[in-house]
Amino acid sequence: MFLPLAIAASAAFAWYAPTLTGAPAEWRTAVRVSAGVLFAGGLVGALFLVPESVLYGMNLGYKRMELQAGLNLAGGLLTAGAVYTGLGLTGVSGAQVILAALSGLCFWMLAKRYVGWFGAARPSRAEVKTLLGLSAWLAGGDLIAKLLLASDVLILGILVSPTIVTTYVLTAYAGRAAAAIHTSAVGAAMPGLGGLLGDRQYERATLVRRELLALTWLFTMAVGVTILVWNRSFLTLWVGADKYAGTAVNLLLVIMATQTAFIRADSYIIDAALQSWLRVVISAGAVVVTIAFAILFTRAWGLPGLCLGVIVGRLTQTVAYPLLARRSVRDGGAVVAAGLVRALLVSAVLFALALRYADRVASLTWLSWAAGVAATVTVVSGLAFAAGLSAASRRMVVRRVVEIARKRSPRRRAP
Repeated sequence: MFLPLAIAASAAFAWYAPTLTGAPAEWRTAVRVSAGVLFAGGLVGALFLVPESVLYGMNLGYKRMELQAGLNLAGGLLTAGAVYTGLGLTGVSGAQVILAALSGLCFWMLAKRYVGWFGAARPSRAEVKTLLGLSAWLAGGDLIAKLLLASDVLILGILVSPTIVTTYVLTAYAGRAAAAIHTSAVGAAMPGLGGLLGDRQYERATLVRRELLALTWLFTMAVGVTILVWNRSFLTLWVGADKYAGTAVNLLLVIMATQTAFIRADSYIIDAALQSWLRVVISAGAVVVTIAFAILFTRAWGLPGLCLGVIVGRLTQTVAYPLLARRSVRDGGAVVAAGLVRALLVSAVLFALALRYADRVASLTWLSWAAGVAATVTVVSGLAFAAGLSAASRRMVVRRVVEIARKRSPRRRAP
């Protein structure tokens, strides 16, 4: 039913892609074709999202972990091959379509193998009505999230220049990659939390949310500090030092990524409680505020102003989502202000130390960079764990790590 609408919208956006991106005249055809191919890949990916969602809903998301790693490698090889053979933007876009199709087929086979009821059947009118109502809110929320995540690039390209967009995207790459990893991990845990909410086990759901927030904070501290220290070296080795946007922008991008991680964590919880309409309403207001501040600050201060405008605009979600998430899990306990202040102070200290040494760190080879990144992640994780978490939170994290290690270790066969 929605496929014709999606195709029409994709064709319109592909046609106007050169205008939206500010592409020069000689690139207009390439940009249109590449955008059209990317939209086609998005439609293919949406169709094959059904079996992946079934795996998540049945708490079988872990079945795709090794396969997903292989698919990521395949996607990288396809993209590199397209660039190496000189296929340009169109070839890179085509690689994404092939990756979407391969991923969908693999998830389809996994769903057929592990979920006995997976298949096609004609739903009843009542089922369609219920699912359509929920899907409409979820789709609206997803659209708004895309606007929030993509508006910064569009605003920068229109108000400044496509060249600055390149610098911005490359500098933000590490943070966005880390955010994708965090989102995948949090999403995999949501079916379990949804099961607790469905069984009205609100006390356990509250503990799961608190544990999730503690792990999110540890992750953002380890990754954020590492990016502050090593992102300049990473870009220098990768594409050249001239593509680094500077320490101030790097810091703002890390703050944006940290903010996004907590927003997404609570948004998943709200959706698991089937309260998506509240999230969508708040997100709609956040879009308007974020775009307004982003435009205003970009005109005034350029690239740093864009980052600051996005951070200020998303404060609406930063404040409202935790309140909704607490209500979703029936968390009636008082917010521990001391723990929040402690985490903020430790975050400020770690970020300040990272900024102090950011311009002094130099990496001459990929090997030394990798060693530095590994050491930084290890040290910062330990410091954040010891100084930033309460005793109860530390016990929760240790218990979770031990549980994951036991699940991942091979079982011993009985003699």
